[in-house]
Amino acid sequence: MTYRDVLLELSRKYNGNRNDIFKHIEKKEPPGKNAEEVEERGKDFKEKFITLMDDEYPNLIKKSCSTPPFVLYYRGNINLLNSRKKKLAVIGSRKSSQYGEYATEKIISKLPDDVIIVSGAAKGIDTVGIKAALCTNKKVIAVIGSAIDSYYPNENIDLFNEILKAGGLIISEYPPGTPINPDNFRFRNRIIAGISNAVFVGEAYLKSGTKITISYALDYNKSIGCLPYQCYQKSYCNHLIKEGAALIENENDILDLLNY
Repeated sequence: MTYRDVLLELSRKYNGNRNDIFKHIEKKEPPGKNAEEVEERGKDFKEKFITLMDDEYPNLIKKSCSTPPFVLYYRGNINLLNSRKKKLAVIGSRKSSQYGEYATEKIISKLPDDVIIVSGAAKGIDTVGIKAALCTNKKVIAVIGSAIDSYYPNENIDLFNEILKAGGLIISEYPPGTPINPDNFRFRNRIIAGISNAVFVGEAYLKSGTKITISYALDYNKSIGCLPYQCYQKSYCNHLIKEGAALIENENDILDLLNY
């Protein structure tokens, strides 16, 4: 059994939970399956995957992420992960305003076609950013917090299919059959920050979950830009701008953020 086989089997054994996988590896215990069993199970495994041992594993995650996934399951164009094209994470509130949606759509639409949009594919700003990218022939990498065979949220299933149809990519560290776990969605944000060259916040409130992705992005020294909001609003975007994030008014500000 190769190290690659071990990582794959442990990923399935622990439903992609990195901490459990790491603890098992530290104990230097066998994964519990022999090579023949792993190979046999693999025949029914329709999803593609890469492990931390593979040359194809994305360099940006290795270099940026302090806790890279041991296994990444994927559908679509895996070459996007190691593409030299600039990657912009577009994140924000699920309960987005008309202003946030309009401005995000306008800015993303006007970016050059070779900018790759990275997203968690949630409702709100995430969805707006993906749709704007797809409508202007940009590739999208969706990083999901659910199992690779169970897209979430359900109302975005058609959007996920559009991403693949347009030559994009969907990735997850959670193998098929993994139950939904809210903690997984928070933890996957490190991957969004890790594979992106910069992060754009289209809208966020002071108690927004967007803070999690921003925290990872700051740890990884990624550039951050935010859409500005009116002074009386409790805007996390405005807070980040006061703390030094770039104020984003148009697509040129995004290009500066990306060092395009």
